[in-house]
Amino acid sequence: PVVQAMAGLAALADAVKVEEHALPESNADPFGALLERTARQLPLNSPDSLNALRDVLTKVVSNILASPFESKYRSLRVSNKTLRQKLFDRIGAREVMTVLGFKRVTFLGGGDGAAPGEACLVLPFDPGEEEVSTASEEIGVTGGQGESPSALALGEAWAWLEKQLAACLEMEPAKRPGATSCAECALQLRLPSGQVAKAGFFASEPLRAVRDFLDKTQPLVRTAPDSPGFAAPAAAEGAAPATWVLQQAHPKVAFGEERLGNSLSALGLVPRATLVATPSAGSAPQTDLEARQRSEAEAEAALRRAHESHKSSVRAKEASVRQANTLRGSALKEERARLLGDFQADREDARARLQLRAAAVEQRRLDAEAEARSAAEAAEAGVTAAAQALNDGEDPIAAADAAEAAYSTQASARA
Repeated sequence: PVVQAMAGLAALADAVKVEEHALPESNADPFGALLERTARQLPLNSPDSLNALRDVLTKVVSNILASPFESKYRSLRVSNKTLRQKLFDRIGAREVMTVLGFKRVTFLGGGDGAAPGEACLVLPFDPGEEEVSTASEEIGVTGGQGESPSALALGEAWAWLEKQLAACLEMEPAKRPGATSCAECALQLRLPSGQVAKAGFFASEPLRAVRDFLDKTQPLVRTAPDSPGFAAPAAAEGAAPATWVLQQAHPKVAFGEERLGNSLSALGLVPRATLVATPSAGSAPQTDLEARQRSEAEAEAALRRAHESHKSSVRAKEASVRQANTLRGSALKEERARLLGDFQADREDARARLQLRAAAVEQRRLDAEAEARSAAEAAEAGVTAAAQALNDGEDPIAAADAAEAAYSTQASARA
């Protein structure tokens, strides 16, 4: 049955063929999207929060630049209470730390002041030349000469972040006491997936800036008309580019191309508003297409894993049976050896008891012989004494009685 089951799974794996669909060429720029998200999320913090965040980052970056090879300055514990309150819990903090080059690491065995299993944000010593050149081109800042790659990338990223923080604090709400947000226009952008993207803008920025934000952070691709779930290999000549269409939910207002140049304040989206974003005709979010392809690839991988898991289970069962047989054989050998040992011990005990008994009998015999010799010697001495008494003329009756007693004693001793 095991062999038949394995053969059935193999046949099923051969029968299932997942069709591969290649994604079209995309102009999506992951690092550019990261910078755009960072620049648009920082204004959503309050002025006090941004000042605290800037102070903490200034100290962190200064320590690393001053001692670039000191590992304790390049590792920030996620559980640190001060860092959580002033840095990690701020809006856009994850993007900020990613721009600076930090990566989340879990120290299983502890290290750099972290307990075993504790998560830290660590700045690698060498992020790689390609990553550094990409960051330099996107941020647009040139670092000094003779610096390590990580220090160069950190210096450029921090210079860009300082400009963004200064721009946020120059926004009009940031100058008011007790302001809860620096953004002049805080927007919530509802996506088809149900997610909500939040971003902050200047009131004077055009609506096109909002669409550009979505095009960078949520890239779209053209789709084939006969296959709405998959991307077309190439867009038709003269077709409109894939982009987002914006409309206001309450009151319901659609913003066409002619209104993209209007400022956010002129469109009544200040100080905050909610917009619904939908893909333009013939386009779909690249993330959706990638997710579908990933799900199909994961399904195929899951089938392969199930097949391998079944084979591993069969091998494990066979190994378990072999191990059980080996253990059973070992147990039988041990039991046989124990019984033989017990039998040998019993034989030795019986032999020892017989030897002790034989020794006791022999001792009793020797003792009896010694006593008999003593009695015989005494009787012989009596007879000699009686004969001597007769020779000496003593009472013959008494001498005869003594001789008779001596003979009786001698006869008993000999017996």
